[in-house]
Amino acid sequence: MAKANSKPKTPATETAAAVQQSPAPAPTTTSTPAPATDAPPQYRENPRTNEKIDEWIKRNPDQFKFFDELPHERAVRKLILNEIDKYERREKAKNYRQQEQQGGETPPRYDRSQGNGMRAR
Repeated sequence: MAKANSKPKTPATETAAAVQQSPAPAPTTTSTPAPATDAPPQYRENPRTNEKIDEWIKRNPDQFKFFDELPHERAVRKLILNEIDKYERREKAKNYRQQEQQGGETPPRYDRSQGNGMRAR
């Protein structure tokens, strides 16, 4: 049985307000600061990406429902875990390539032309 989260959720506006209250470093340039607004950030839309997502949703409605019903905190943690996995895969591949360049131990590669000794006559 899953343990219920007893910690109340923090609305995004409160979280954003808490982040905005932290002291900001002094600007290093003399540019004009952007006007402060309470409007949510505007994200660019990529039509190709949106099309891919819509197609995936049409093909996988049950999985979409699962993700759609995830609590915000759980969805964010899942996204972060995906980023960690991507980073670890990149590092593993990078280390493998470095090991190959240094002449490290690699599994032998078999020449397909040698066959198994059973030639068709």
